[in-house]
Amino acid sequence: MSTERIDPRFQRSHDAIAAVMLELAAQVPAEQITVRDLAQAAGVSRQTFYRHASSPVEFLSGILIEDMHRFAPALVGSLSDPSVRFEDAWRALYSGMLDHVNRFAPVYQVMVSRQSTAFNAINNWFVASGREFIRDAIASSAGTLDDTWIELAAQQQAGNVSAILKTWILEGMTKSPEYMVNLFMTLAPPWQLARRNESGKLDFPTRRHGT
Repeated sequence: MSTERIDPRFQRSHDAIAAVMLELAAQVPAEQITVRDLAQAAGVSRQTFYRHASSPVEFLSGILIEDMHRFAPALVGSLSDPSVRFEDAWRALYSGMLDHVNRFAPVYQVMVSRQSTAFNAINNWFVASGREFIRDAIASSAGTLDDTWIELAAQQQAGNVSAILKTWILEGMTKSPEYMVNLFMTLAPPWQLARRNESGKLDFPTRRHGT
């Protein structure tokens, strides 16, 4: 971590910009927010803003991804923990994502309903982080899965997360997170329902019946 990022002045300006960013992004898509207006409302200079991000879209997605980093590492670890059911680990992941969205609900409602590119940036993070936790999971698997399988699984997983979040948001978030997770797990791909064998290794289904 750079000296600038742990400097109290840097943190104060970040927090000031973040507060304004979240307030404005709950009203209009981040693409419509100018650096000038954001910096002025936060009481910082444009130059100060650019020390934090290259655009409001990047700054907003950074705030949200940083929040997700609070719970992601523990969930990643649980995927390869032999004492945790693989399905339960995925349920915890989806529940954590829904809890995150609920805490930033006005912002996500704008992003999804108005098709903001900020959500695309977050989806790219889903893919990148997906590769990490899928690799972590298959490290304790009974078979060998190649990079192509991992990439397909990561892309699929990112699409799954986006789907559950978008559906929940567009339907007004009236259903409980528990309901959404239970519903979504009925649609989970087979590999997310893998079981552990007697040695505690995950047995991933890599072939369809009849192939």
